Amino acid sequence: MPRQIALCLYCLILALTTLPFWSLIAEESMSRYTICAVYHRMMVGALRQKGNLGVLADMHMERMNLFLEHAKRSSHEEYGEELGEEIFSDEWAAIQSDMTDQINRNYNNISRLRLRYQAPCKFEP
Repeated sequence: MPRQIALCLYCLILALTTLPFWSLIAEESMSRYTICAVYHRMMVGALRQKGNLGVLADMHMERMNLFLEHAKRSSHEEYGEELGEEIFSDEWAAIQSDMTDQINRNYNNISRLRLRYQAPCKFEP
């Protein structure tokens, strides 16, 4: 019985917040995709700096492009073409700046990003 009540309360809350709820999901998706795209971009930079790791760098580049495509699509669907592109670009710049600070502007510290983002960014968009 308590489970049914909880389910009904959940349905009521969902019904009352449907519009904001869906816009939050789209925004989170764009952010999540962008975070993963930037993470893979940072990995590409680190691997290319180390030299003969081109195959791994190419793999991360493919993942970056996949997440990038999904992030842009999500942003454009939510905010329209022009505003969506601007919001995506601002999000990318902020995330890239944050990740650069996390590694102290040194690709030798890339393991800090790997520990934080590798597992969450393994999903297929």
